[in-house]
Amino acid sequence: MKKALELRKKLKAKKPTFLRSDSNRGKYKNKWRKPRGIHNKRRLKFAGHQKNPSQGFRSPKEVRGLHTSGLELITIKNIKDLHKIDIKTQIAELSSTLGLRNKLIILEECKSKKIPILNIKDIDKFIKESREKIETKKKVKQKKTKDKEKSKKEAIKKAEEKKAEKNKEEKQEKVKEDVLKAKPQTQEAQKQIIPKQKDTAQAKAGHQASSVPGTKQ
Repeated sequence: MKKALELRKKLKAKKPTFLRSDSNRGKYKNKWRKPRGIHNKRRLKFAGHQKNPSQGFRSPKEVRGLHTSGLELITIKNIKDLHKIDIKTQIAELSSTLGLRNKLIILEECKSKKIPILNIKDIDKFIKESREKIETKKKVKQKKTKDKEKSKKEAIKKAEEKKAEKNKEEKQEKVKEDVLKAKPQTQEAQKQIIPKQKDTAQAKAGHQASSVPGTKQ
């Protein structure tokens, strides 16, 4: 096993990176595509051109697909995958799609069963940091909700104040309208009521009679 792993290491060091043809001309993704052109020099294996993948570049069958430690690499997506692992022949690796909370659950299980994880060097440190992160997130969320509630209350208060002011203005306008409507009616009423004219001649005669001595009315 050790010899096969060392041989694989040497072969991998010599192995070129297989890029698709004309990758130097266009902006292609670094993904291998078989050359299919009739006059493609790479397909025809002309000298001076990049090499194509072939069986000669393969690693020994004994260690093919294994980790550098010589163990089989298994990606863990849930806790069920963790229970299936055989520590003697397999090594675990956490999936990148896992959430932080699920990671913590799996890592706690790994800690109790003493299963090493490739992605995480120090499990205790990771658990501590992630829990602190969750707590800070929780605090920020609580603060946001409080601020939201506060702003909502303030908005309601402002709306009520505006409504009260609007009602006040409406009442004042109504009073003005009533006063303006009442004015022409009073003017018409005043025109209809004709004031009584005093009889000045009779008043004069009475005054003169009262002024003559010995006469009383």
